Amino acid sequence: WWTYTSSVFFRIIFEVTFMYIFYMIYPGYKMIRLVKCEAYPCPNTVDCFISRPTEKTIFTVFMLTTSAICILLNVAELIFLVARACIRRRQWGSDRAGKSSFLSSKENRQNENNQILADDIFKRGTGQEKGDHCSAS
Repeated sequence: WWTYTSSVFFRIIFEVTFMYIFYMIYPGYKMIRLVKCEAYPCPNTVDCFISRPTEKTIFTVFMLTTSAICILLNVAELIFLVARACIRRRQWGSDRAGKSSFLSSKENRQNENNQILADDIFKRGTGQEKGDHCSAS
């Protein structure tokens, strides 16, 4: 339970960090049409035009919208997991106070069945020779 919950939590942190870093690189999530380039090999300031900035902006918005939907679903899943754990903990606490529930009676039945099967296997195993249970008859 804890490992899955922590993986969902880290997924949320990863997605939010990705969106923040992307916003810092591209303010407003828009691709810039013109960039002033001063880096090597340019000898002086040169105008660099980005090809197809509208398509890149649309794709970026689509990608970030999908990321935002994933964040919302992960938050909803995290809330569900924590709420379910709290409910189970509350029921477990009330079961310890003397109330029986479906889960505890189901576990008791399973334990009784396991004990019956174990006793049956031990009873059968005492009267057989070593190779009798493998014979094809």
